[in-house]
Amino acid sequence: MIVAGNQLLEKNDVLAAAKIDSSESIWDTDLERIREKLARLPQVKSVEVSRMFPSNIRIDIEERKPVALLISNGLWGIDRDGILLPRFRPEVGLDFPVITGLHVKEHLPGKPVTNSRVLALADFLGELQENGPIVYSLISEITMNATYGVKAILVEKNVPVYFGTNRLIGKRKVLEMP
Repeated sequence: MIVAGNQLLEKNDVLAAAKIDSSESIWDTDLERIREKLARLPQVKSVEVSRMFPSNIRIDIEERKPVALLISNGLWGIDRDGILLPRFRPEVGLDFPVITGLHVKEHLPGKPVTNSRVLALADFLGELQENGPIVYSLISEITMNATYGVKAILVEKNVPVYFGTNRLIGKRKVLEMP
């Protein structure tokens, strides 16, 4: 079996979830059934399963990409869409901004959180991760409240930066100035 695209998930965990019968011919293997099982894993955004001749099954996984760690009744990864991720291997790294001061009611890996502020921060951090990696890498901690909007604590010297509540992405450019 060939597994590609996995970083959060270990190959053995993917194969265990897929439950592929290695004694079965690849022609008899139900690829859609395997795909459906793997798509249920909270870390999986999308998955493709195919036959590789003469005798292999290939699993290509697109994992959810963490944008932050959320402190809420434990430490959770969260992706840009606000989907909670179960704990991941330390070698994946924990070098993500930490969302603090906001809590979610239910902690269901693979499901989106319902806290609108957490969702807004996850989307904001996802945008920074993709289009403003310099600013993203500067953020150690981030939170949001009704008074000052988004407040980020920078890695260097623990400096707070207040983004307010609107035009957040435009304001990041100020931090990118030399």
